[in-house]
Order: sequence, then C-alpha cells, then structure tokens
Amino acid sequence: PQGEREIFRVTFTDRTAVECDAEHLWMVRTKNVRQGPCWRVKSLDRLMMEHPRQRYLPLLDAVEFTAAYQALPLDPYLLGVLLGDGSLGRTRVEVSSHANDAEEMQRRLQRLLPVGMFIRWKRDPRSRAVKLIPTQGLCGNRPNPIAAILRQLSLFGCRAHEKFIPTIYKLATVGDRAALLQGLMDTDGTIQYGRGRNSVVISFATVSPQLAEDVQELVQLLGGIAKLSCYYQWSANWRPVWKIQLRLPDWLEPFRLERKAYRYEGCRPSGRLSPVRALKSFQSIGVKLAQCIQVDAPDGL
Repeated sequence: PQGEREIFRVTFTDRTAVECDAEHLWMVRTKNVRQGPCWRVKSLDRLMMEHPRQRYLPLLDAVEFTAAYQALPLDPYLLGVLLGDGSLGRTRVEVSSHANDAEEMQRRLQRLLPVGMFIRWKRDPRSRAVKLIPTQGLCGNRPNPIAAILRQLSLFGCRAHEKFIPTIYKLATVGDRAALLQGLMDTDGTIQYGRGRNSVVISFATVSPQLAEDVQELVQLLGGIAKLSCYYQWSANWRPVWKIQLRLPDWLEPFRLERKAYRYEGCRPSGRLSPVRALKSFQSIGVKLAQCIQVDAPDGL
C-alpha cells in the first residue's frame, strides 16, 4: 500500500483511460514502429513533461482464457448474427438480411443450426429486407431449440437496446471469439474507404450501450483497438447509437460475408489501419488511496 497519493487519469488515443499516480512506470516508444530498440521504461511524472502523442504503448496479443473455458450452447457466429440483426422477441427468433445477402446468409446459418432445424424465408414487402426464421416446422408450432438456448443466456425477449454478449462467450477461445465478432460485423458492421489511398475503416454500430461496451472489450481481448463514440439517428427513433471504430491485428478477418470480405481483402495489407495506442492526455483527479502492483511478466509491467 502506498497510502494517499495524487492520482492522475491517463487517457489514450482510443478513448480508454486508466488511473495511477505519478510514479507509475510505463513502457513506451517514441515512434509508431513494430520493431526496433526504441522501448523505454518511464514514470508518469517524466512522461507528463514530454509530448504525449509521441509516446506509444505496446499492445497485447489475443488473450486466451484457458482456465475459464466452457462449452458454448450456440455457435458463436450464429450468436453474433442474432445479436447484430436478430429479433429476439417473445414469440419467435428471426434474422433480418438485405435481399442481396440473404441467400449467402441462409447457407451460412443453415450449417450452424441445431439438428433438425431449417431456415424459412419471409420477404418484407415494405423494404428489400428478408426475414430468415430458424424453425422446426412449417407452422412454427414446434419447440424452438434456439429460443430455449437464448432463454438460458437471458437473451430471449431482449429488445435492440437491451442486447449484450453473455460472459461465457467473452471467456471462450480466441477462435470462438473471432467467430462471434465476424457474426456481429457481417450484420451490423460497415466498411468504408478511409482518407489514405486504398485504405478502409471498419466499424460496428448498435443502439445497445451494453453491447457496445461488450464489443469494445471483445476487440481489445483479441489484440485490437476499439474507439467508442455516440450519436443520435432518426431511423433509430432518436435513440443514441453507439459506434465502435475497429483496428484489428493482421491475422483477424472481421468478415465472412463475401461482399464485405472481398472489399476488406482488396485493401490488404497497406490499406488497413493497424492497431496502435498512444498517450493522449493527463489530468489530476485528486488524492486517493494507491496500491502498487506487479503483474506476472518478466518486466513486471
């Protein structure tokens, strides 16, 4: 224990923040390069006297929760699709898909459904959307295994602004978490051209604040960067819409849907925005009790 110390809030370029005292040690580098003998260990007190945007921090590799792994009741990609464009209403479960993607989405989801289930189509006459309804009977009156699993996960009946990622999926293997992210991005993810030549910017949008925080955590635990912002949109009945801009490691493909994956692949590798986190600002937030800790790593940082 360090007793009462002056505490600072350190904010990073991805809009995350942490609190520490002036003696806290940081490993930083002076240039945004992946290799090279430029890493230095400096105290926060010293860093506050330097230009913060010139101090970059190391990023973690994808975190593997080996001790916490449990068998998943539903395929992670399928769950991602349901969290993105799924209606988890009190009567039935269905997925909305653009007409141009409906056939491919049907093929992908059909392989992941519980045994005996199939996808039923329902076109929306008011738009170009297609409803993909997992069912076990033509009349839809048989028990729905997906609905039962969603009840176990406390997701069945959740409206769009109430959705979240269950803890069991946050602690799944790296491959399962990547599949979950792909399901989310194939539905509510977008890919746009950036400022640079052949560069792209990928993002995810949701009206659920909890799902936005969960996706941000999911990306960070996969070794990426997720910058969270909020805006209001009339098509969402003026609810706040949470947008997460993603920067992913090279090994992680964010899309399975051919239309989006083709566009993303076309900008490899220089067009992609690599994950990077830098110090942005420091702010004193008063005096608090402080505790010095050491992590299980060779450098203790």
